[in-house]
Amino acid sequence: MDLCTLADNLRGISLNARFPDGRITPIGHRDPVVDWRLRHPRLLRRILRRPFPRLERSYLRGDWELDTRHLPALILAFARACPRRPWSSRLPLGDQAARQLQARWDRASPDWHDSDLWLARACLGEELLQGCAHYREPGIGQEQAQRLRCRDLCAQLRLTPEQQLLDLSAGWGALALFLAQHTGVRVTGLVAGERQLRHARQEAQRRGLSAIVTFHLRTGYRRPDRFDRIVANDIVDPANPAHRLLPKITALLHANGLAWLQFRARRLPVDVALPPRCAAALPTLARLHRALENSPLRALQLQDLSADRWQDLHSYARRLRRQRETVARYFGEPRVRAWEWHLASEMVLLEQGQLSQYEIILGNTGCRWQAGHSGHHPGVTLPLAIAEKIPGLAQNL
Repeated sequence: MDLCTLADNLRGISLNARFPDGRITPIGHRDPVVDWRLRHPRLLRRILRRPFPRLERSYLRGDWELDTRHLPALILAFARACPRRPWSSRLPLGDQAARQLQARWDRASPDWHDSDLWLARACLGEELLQGCAHYREPGIGQEQAQRLRCRDLCAQLRLTPEQQLLDLSAGWGALALFLAQHTGVRVTGLVAGERQLRHARQEAQRRGLSAIVTFHLRTGYRRPDRFDRIVANDIVDPANPAHRLLPKITALLHANGLAWLQFRARRLPVDVALPPRCAAALPTLARLHRALENSPLRALQLQDLSADRWQDLHSYARRLRRQRETVARYFGEPRVRAWEWHLASEMVLLEQGQLSQYEIILGNTGCRWQAGHSGHHPGVTLPLAIAEKIPGLAQNL
C-alpha cells in the first residue's frame, strides 16, 4: 500500500503524519486535518507494508498518537485501502481455537465495564445499565435510551409479580433491579465477579428489594430451579456457544416460558473478522440457525440493533475520553489503549457489516406469545435468508 491509496480511502478527515525529526507528510485533502504523531521515523513505512496487525500492535505499544475521536476513521481507511480483506482468514475457526483466542484477549484486555465500579459508572452512567440500548429518536441520550430498552423489555416479556426471572449476565445488577422495582417480578441474577456480587447485593438492600432479588456468582450457581423468564446480555460467546447455551436455557425454562437474549454475531459464515481479535471468536448467524433447529425453543422475534450498538460504542468512547487521564493513571496506558482500540474497531466492523448486534425472543414449547408494538422496532429487520429459515418466527415479518 502507498500513501496515495491510503489518502483516497480516508473519509471525513485528512492526516498530517508528524515524524520525530520534525518532518510533516500530508495525507489527503479534506477538512478537518488531524495530526498523526509517529514516534519512529520508519514506522509509517512498516505499517504501510503490512497494515494489519502492525497498525494495532504499534498503537497498543504507544508508537503513535491520534485524537481518539478519529481512530475509527483511520482504521476504516486502512481497511478500505488494503488490496485484500485485512481481517479475513481462509481457514474456518473451530470452537476450541475460538475459545483460546477469546481467552487470550480477555487476559490481555478484560472488558472495561467489568473491571471496576468507578470506571463502569464513568462509561455506563450512574445507573450502570449494560447491553444495547434502544434509540427511538435522533439525538436521544444513552441513559434515556437504556431506560427505554428496559421498559420495552418489561412490556415484551409481560412481567408480573408472581413470575420468576433469571438474569444470566446480571453485571452490576442494574437490569435485574430495574425489572424487580418496576414490575415486582422475582429475580435471580448471576454475576461474573466478587466486586459485582458485593455491589449488586448492597444495591438491592439499599432499594429494599432483597426479598425479591437475589444475586449469585455465575460459576457457583447450581440450583435446579425453573424460571418463567430468562434474560441475558452478550451471553453467546466462545465460552457459551449457541449450540451449548440453548439446551441450558431450555432446561431452566418452564414450558410456557420466554427467553430474551442480546448478542453479537458475525454476518459472514466463513471469514474471521479482525479487529478486534475477539470478533473472530463470535458466532455466525448460520450457527445460531443450526442451534435453533436442534432446540425446542422457537424464535418469536429477532431485531437487528447494529445501528443502536454503534451509538452505544460512540457514547462509551466519548465518556472514556473525558476520564482518560484518570483511567490511565489507575489502570495503565496499555490497558486504556486496548479499550480504545477495541471500541473503535468494533465501530468499524459494524459500519462494514461484518459484525451485527441482535436481540431475540425465544419461546419454549408451551408458550403463547404474540409480537406487540411496544418494542423498539415496529418491524423486524434481519437478513432475509435467515428470516426465512428460522422456525417459528413471528408471522408479521
